[in-house]
Amino acid sequence: MNEERIQAYLALIESLMTCTSGEELEILNAHLDLIDAGLVETMQMVSAKLQEEGNHDAAEFLQEFATQLNAAMGNAAAAAASPEEYFNFLGEILQVVSENPDPQVVYPLLQNNVDKLDGFFAQLLQSWAMSTLPQVDQEEGEGLAGVIGNFSNLIQQFPMGDKGSNLEIAITGYEIAAAVFSPESFPEVWAGTQNNLAVAYSDRPQGDRLENLEQAISCYENALQVYTLDKFPEQWAMAQRNLAIAEDERKVLAGVV
Repeated sequence: MNEERIQAYLALIESLMTCTSGEELEILNAHLDLIDAGLVETMQMVSAKLQEEGNHDAAEFLQEFATQLNAAMGNAAAAAASPEEYFNFLGEILQVVSENPDPQVVYPLLQNNVDKLDGFFAQLLQSWAMSTLPQVDQEEGEGLAGVIGNFSNLIQQFPMGDKGSNLEIAITGYEIAAAVFSPESFPEVWAGTQNNLAVAYSDRPQGDRLENLEQAISCYENALQVYTLDKFPEQWAMAQRNLAIAEDERKVLAGVV
């Protein structure tokens, strides 16, 4: 690495460490030419120096950032797509879903970009939402969360690509939506999101199976706070059935007779 590029890495690292939480994605997007193995290596070196100086929180933040960036770059490299292509696809798919969430409209676009439906895309969606939602007013934020929720519904049912990756993206989107639509202000939307999260966690192939079931059970129980027998009999019956199935499997895995 030449000295000029090292200085550019250091300036980018300084920006990431001093920016407001949630602005990291915007900063990275403005410096796509610097996102490479050299940046990760420099981050790790700066983290080690901070650790030696006793600045443990900053060192841990930077090391975690470097780890996530390295993993994201690996996913992007495996898909032979550049970070910029991922950014462009994210903007395009959310725009299409906002205009018409019909699977016949959305699925062809997903099919043409199936190489980008991976862990990096899930991380990108989360980072973009974290940096964007705090900067918009409540009405616009609710609109964006609604689009992300609709996208999650679509990607969860998308029949192509890797099922596990599709579910990771869907879970990320549902969690974003659930953080915007509170049970007090939007009880039905929140309950539907919790129910969809429960289904996704129940089907999730990644991670620890018992932990996924615990998450699913918690989400079903959340949904049933709204889906009562008298007001939503069909949703109540389905959630109760799925909850019982998840609880039975949890007992088997936990060795409870």
